[in-house]
Amino acid sequence: MLKWGMIGALILVTGTASANIVSETYVTNIKNALNQSKENVSNKVTTLNAESTDDHYPSARAVNTALGDKVSLNADETINGVKTFVDAPIVPTPPLPTE
Repeated sequence: MLKWGMIGALILVTGTASANIVSETYVTNIKNALNQSKENVSNKVTTLNAESTDDHYPSARAVNTALGDKVSLNADETINGVKTFVDAPIVPTPPLPTE
């Protein structure tokens, strides 16, 4: 029985040859499928802006830059400036009446 595995685009076939030989067409089809699923490097962007499309994908630095000045969900921080809410924010009830 043949066993095979893929490492990147390299296909390894081990075992004894029998009627289950991997055909060249099969290998070509696997390579084509791998090439179609790769990210297109020309679509990589280093900034997020109004020109970004669904085909673009951002670098890690672009994501960090775009989200770096947003309000944290878990950390203590001071928020300056006037904030207007369309709906009233949810504020927790203090556990003691004096808080």
